Amino acid sequence: DPDDHLVITWRNATRMAANKEVRKRLGHEGPLPDPGEPVLIKKNGNGFLNGEIVRCGEFEDGPMIADLPTLWMTTLDGLKLLVTVNGGSGDKGGEFFDGGQPWVKNWSAYTRELEKLSLPEPAPITWGYCLTAHSAQGSEARRVTVFLEKGDDRSSYFKKPTTLPSGEKASFSSRWIYTSTTRGRERAMMIVGR
Repeated sequence: DPDDHLVITWRNATRMAANKEVRKRLGHEGPLPDPGEPVLIKKNGNGFLNGEIVRCGEFEDGPMIADLPTLWMTTLDGLKLLVTVNGGSGDKGGEFFDGGQPWVKNWSAYTRELEKLSLPEPAPITWGYCLTAHSAQGSEARRVTVFLEKGDDRSSYFKKPTTLPSGEKASFSSRWIYTSTTRGRERAMMIVGR
């Protein structure tokens, strides 16, 4: 239950692996989510917000927009959203259902087709069991489990300085840890692999 527990990690590869493992342990085996599974919306529009977690209902084929296949997803609340599930960069190496913006060969043909069909731009979606801290920024739950894999805390990017809104400098890691752990209303647990 995402209102009760969120799992947050730093790397997308870890997020995808964790989501697959959770689905497997819950008995979900199909490539698309079963009705009731949490799905993370990865783009604003059509009444949904980037980072919003919804419970999906059924999926049905959507229109082919230029060279991009789409699906209609109905939520358990009865709302309908045009979505893409093809992966972050289509035939350029994205993973199925990773929530990335799909790669479109001819962007102008794609936008013309959207306009011709009077459709909103489809929203990329991904699994909603385990999130990155970036995706979890608008979410909260009763408890949060944050985990870093071996070496993540020693990565040069993780230690890189960033600028706070006040103009002060802080490490990326401190901002990331703050964002991750404050998603929990009552409890936060952090697991760091060594």
